[in-house]
Amino acid sequence: MNDLSKRLLVALIGIPISIYLIIAGGLLFASVIAGLSAITLWEFYKLTEKRNITPHVKFGLSVNVILIIAVYFSTVNQLFSNPAILVLMALSVITILALSITLWSKNPNSLVNFSVTIAGILYVTFSFSFLILIREFFTISDPKMSNHFSAMLLLCIIFSIWICDSAAYFVGKSIGKHKLFPSVSPKKTWEGAIGGFFGGVLAMIGFANVPFLLGGFPLINAAIIGAIIGTIGQIGDLAESKLKRDAEVKDSSALLPGHGGALDRFDSIMFVVPAVFIYLYIVYLLR
Repeated sequence: MNDLSKRLLVALIGIPISIYLIIAGGLLFASVIAGLSAITLWEFYKLTEKRNITPHVKFGLSVNVILIIAVYFSTVNQLFSNPAILVLMALSVITILALSITLWSKNPNSLVNFSVTIAGILYVTFSFSFLILIREFFTISDPKMSNHFSAMLLLCIIFSIWICDSAAYFVGKSIGKHKLFPSVSPKKTWEGAIGGFFGGVLAMIGFANVPFLLGGFPLINAAIIGAIIGTIGQIGDLAESKLKRDAEVKDSSALLPGHGGALDRFDSIMFVVPAVFIYLYIVYLLR
């Protein structure tokens, strides 16, 4: 079975499951996000071990699960009206605990190990938590909007990211000539990046015109979210490629046949969802 066949098989299995979980929401969705983020964080820590770094893996994974579930319960109980306080509290506790654990570690390079442990939580865990915040966003911020609309918004964002990736790949393969970032990803081109940008924008605008998806969602908001996907999403992909290049590996793991690891699959999503949430927060909660 070639790589394309493997990718299609994973997509045929993964897409229906993703749709079901996002629509279902609730603790089931939060639990799956906790599991996926734990796998992704583990892969990140394994990349750093290629550079002779020894992060506090068990601590990081434990914090990851606790934090994701805590975000879910704080969200459904409408406690994120002042998220800055919650974030500062979480960061303070996590930093103090991670640094305290370093006291009992016999591994060298304590400063680097501690820093990478925290960096992984910030990069992976905090990013994944925004999937839950967006999934529950309109349930809390606008009583006129239904829980179903929040689910559709998250679903359309993820689909638009995939469309952006596909558009970038096919446009780049067809007409790409000018290298985008050869030191990080030699095959990516400016033509592909531009194709991906318009793919993300047009996908979100298209979804906003489908009644059972995002019907009624302002087109300007859809276009801006599409632009976020088309720019920040591709930066996320390049950033993860930079990490892999530094670790001298092709994929973060072999978890998903034809796709690489969870970190490979969620790199764009982890950059996009925090930015989209910030935009939604400014538009709907600071008005």
